[in-house]
Amino acid sequence: MNMHDWEQCGDETLNIDDFQGKKCIISFDMAETTDVMAIGIVFFEEVDGKRYYTSFSRFYLPEAQIEDHKNTHYMGWYKDGLLFSCGEKEIDNEQIQNDLIDLHKRFDVAECDYDPWHAHDVVSHLEKSGLQPVQFLQRTQYLSPAMKEVTGAVSGGRFRHDKNKMMDWMIGNVMVKADAKGEIFPRKEKAEFKIDGAVTLIMGVGRAMMAPVKKRSVYETRGPRVLG
Repeated sequence: MNMHDWEQCGDETLNIDDFQGKKCIISFDMAETTDVMAIGIVFFEEVDGKRYYTSFSRFYLPEAQIEDHKNTHYMGWYKDGLLFSCGEKEIDNEQIQNDLIDLHKRFDVAECDYDPWHAHDVVSHLEKSGLQPVQFLQRTQYLSPAMKEVTGAVSGGRFRHDKNKMMDWMIGNVMVKADAKGEIFPRKEKAEFKIDGAVTLIMGVGRAMMAPVKKRSVYETRGPRVLG
């Protein structure tokens, strides 16, 4: 990611409460103890044949990880309200389930997709609640087009985010290596360089690219970045 372009897409005045009832994709990437549990919310619309995106993120860690003296950055984000405490030594799945159900109630969720790793219990509970989450397999054939769309939307001014500092860190941690066919996959250089939020963003944009949406003309909006 060109981090200058990413920073230019940030808008600290964005408030997710202003998007009540708006169409979105929700993506989640589960964790157990040391990894960050991430939920991504991507709102989208189509204007003059191009998709525009606005993203928000939620991050969770067990108390033990937040309070570990080795993780001072986590404590800082927790105090800033960017990171939520979730369980004592491992992620509390019930808290995650409740938050996902609440998001479904607040917004027009076109789809809820997830990384299948360690997601069985949460997915099972969501299904019993009447929701239908969809697997997003972590394979290059699915992730590569979505990653290219994210970078294209960011550089092309079709993307907004709420300047979440924890998300900024994760975006900057993403390492990309192309295969012989030019397909790409998100990687991290070290285990402590988390990219979970970036992965949920890629998943969300990937599914939003294919979701049906009412087409609009730029003349119907106040500008290309205003969601209606």
